[in-house]
This record gives sequence, structure tokens and C-alpha cells, in this order.
Amino acid sequence: MPILGDLSINIIPQNVYRYQGIPATVTPEKKIVDLYEKSVEITMQLSKPVAIWQRFKIASLNQKGLTFGKEYCFETCLFYRRFNQGSEIFLAVMTIGNDIEDYITSLFDKKEYALALFLDSAASEAIESVAREFEEKIRIMAAGESKFISPRVSPGYADWKIEDQRLIFDLLEPLEIGVTLLDSYTMMPRKSISLAILIGNERYRFNSNNACRNCSLDCQFRKV
Repeated sequence: MPILGDLSINIIPQNVYRYQGIPATVTPEKKIVDLYEKSVEITMQLSKPVAIWQRFKIASLNQKGLTFGKEYCFETCLFYRRFNQGSEIFLAVMTIGNDIEDYITSLFDKKEYALALFLDSAASEAIESVAREFEEKIRIMAAGESKFISPRVSPGYADWKIEDQRLIFDLLEPLEIGVTLLDSYTMMPRKSISLAILIGNERYRFNSNNACRNCSLDCQFRKV
């Protein structure tokens, strides 16, 4: 499977603060800013972004699900309802590695709770940044083929069963980049993401740069 290692990390401060429950309309105190800056510094030092991926031909896409490759199937109407068309599907798993998890654990062990929590938020934003970067690379690849991409989605979103994590792992074998799947379908290291992106000849009706447009939930992380 192709492995992509040249993924950059671009941490957006407002996103980290939002993970900490600080809205964008609030100016953080200096001690909070100091925690943010320290956590970002550590995150950039310890993160090792890498992704493993593959593209598959779509055999059928309808309300019953999406069939691809050698009759693999995701039994969800998500792709049909949201995107309605596509000729291929990109599947990927990415991570920033386990070093940062170990460091966060060590901070908790030393009772440095504030920095540990901020570092956890910065690491969450870091892996989201890696996913954004991966999505942009796929968009550029598709544009070179005069095609368009859908927004990225992950198992557990809408009616896409979290159990389909297993099929993604069977197909991609992310152990090659150090990512494993627990019986609970949680990925280890925790700062990892699995995703799917459709590619097709028609422009999708949703903004591929803003996944919030595809979600009806009204949460603190909503961008629209």
C-alpha cells in the first residue's frame, strides 16, 4: 500500500482553544496562552505524521451501500445520500505516532494536569491537520485528472457503522505505519484517523473543505 510521509502539521490556535472549551470570541489569559504555546512546541517536536492509503474502483453506489474493489461493501446510505455519485473511493489511515501519547501519560503521572490536557488538545488538532493535508493532496491529485472529490468522512459518522473500521484495516494493513485496531474499534495510537474520500467527474454539492456542512449536529466545534 502507498505510504505518505511528507505530511505537514498546521495547528490552528482557535481549534485547540475550542477543545479546551474556550470560544473564539474570548481572548485567553497569558497563562493559557503560555500553555498553548508550550503544548504546540511539544506537539511539533514529537509528532511523526504518516498515512497509508489506497484507491479502489466503485462497482455500485446506491441507498443500500457502496460496493468497491473485489465486492467489498460498506452497508450505509451515507455516500449515496451525501454525494450521490463517484467512480472511485480513497481509503486511508493516518497517525502522528505514539511518542506524544507517552509524553501526555508522563505528564499525568507527574500531576502536570494543565499541560497534559492542553497537549492532548494540541495533539488532537495535529492529527486533524494531517487529515486536512491528506485531503488537500487528494484534491490536487484529482484535479490533475480533471476530477473532483467529496468531503472526507470516517466510520461512525452518520449511519456508517464503526464496525467498518475492521474492513478498512484488513484492506490497508495500517500496522505497517504502527496503527492497530482494538476490539472496541478504537485505533491505537489514539491520535489516529481513518477516512474515506470519493472521487468523481462531477463537482460535489458540498464544500469539500468543510466537513461541518455535512453534519446536522450543533456542537462547539461547528465551523458553519
